[in-house]
Amino acid sequence: MKRNTIRYGIVGDGRAAKHFAHYLSLLNISYCQWSRRNEASRGIGAAQILGDTDVVLLLISDGSIEKFLEENAFLKEKTLFHFSGALSIPGVHAAHPPMTFGHHLYDLSTYQSIPFLVEKSDRMFKEAFPDFNNPVFPVESRERPFIHALCVLAGNFTSILWAKFFSEMEIRIKIPQQILLPYLRGISQNVELDFRKALTGPLARKDF
Repeated sequence: MKRNTIRYGIVGDGRAAKHFAHYLSLLNISYCQWSRRNEASRGIGAAQILGDTDVVLLLISDGSIEKFLEENAFLKEKTLFHFSGALSIPGVHAAHPPMTFGHHLYDLSTYQSIPFLVEKSDRMFKEAFPDFNNPVFPVESRERPFIHALCVLAGNFTSILWAKFFSEMEIRIKIPQQILLPYLRGISQNVELDFRKALTGPLARKDF
């Protein structure tokens, strides 16, 4: 098997950057990483860290990407990717992973199961990341904001509901979160097995 000689760079040190760096490490793929917080304080510019890379992941906030590219013109010679769900920037490939990236890192099989939604064609993604076995789905640019909104609705809004549930049960009823986790797991299992029939209780019975 031909060895992957692509040199990777990561911009950022937030959750997505940490997860992706860990994914590369699990695959025994070397990379370099630069962030303003960790490197700028030591006087090390992005060009010094990322200058010899081939593929660079811009894993910083959506509003910071274009300014960062303006400040670092050398990156125009690289193959660039961002993970934004809705952002479109000329010269930068979009590869949105509909996945939650929390404080806890995942194992290799979990990372490999994460799908990537790419604009128009999956060819560039597969060329840039030949060692990845992730599912890749091309989507039209016009659909990306809608998909992003769905992800926010499904992921973040449910997190808000569960945070409210656990908080109120703990404060008012004195039942700790750990005791209530089987309820969360049961609902998750119902959704996973058949989301069309996941409703239970009063809503499923259509109680007045």
